[in-house]
Amino acid sequence: MSLTSEQVVLLRSSWQTIGKLGMSNVGLAVLHRLFNDVPETLPFFHSVLSPTQQTEIEVLKSNAKVVRHASRVGLSIDKIINLLDNGEELVKYLLFLGQVHVKRSIPRKYFSAMGPVLLSVISAVLEKDLDAPVMQAWATAYGVIEQGIIDGM
Repeated sequence: MSLTSEQVVLLRSSWQTIGKLGMSNVGLAVLHRLFNDVPETLPFFHSVLSPTQQTEIEVLKSNAKVVRHASRVGLSIDKIINLLDNGEELVKYLLFLGQVHVKRSIPRKYFSAMGPVLLSVISAVLEKDLDAPVMQAWATAYGVIEQGIIDGM
């Protein structure tokens, strides 16, 4: 699965809009949605969340460890978007992300769960339906991202 030049343009232009929120805010939105849509992922965040931590967005914003991790999530997406024209470096980076997550014993299945989470957040920020061309580009891109990360696991 690869991206067309038109999809790359859509991804980059939409990411400019999304990125205006700030990397930590983008990451917080993704983590908030993940924790609420896929609560079984919570135990895998034991290094940043206490077992009893609430997952409301305002509570997450007050946890410095969560904010740091959220920033890394946003910056990772940013790096991926910036590497779309450099297939070799993109593959290396996705493999690296897979290796990072395998060291933390994150099961592969959660990367499939992350796709709908990410698309939901992006769709909400852009105020676009999931069938809009820009969202189809993001869905295709996430397929590439997911496979690259899983290949590194």
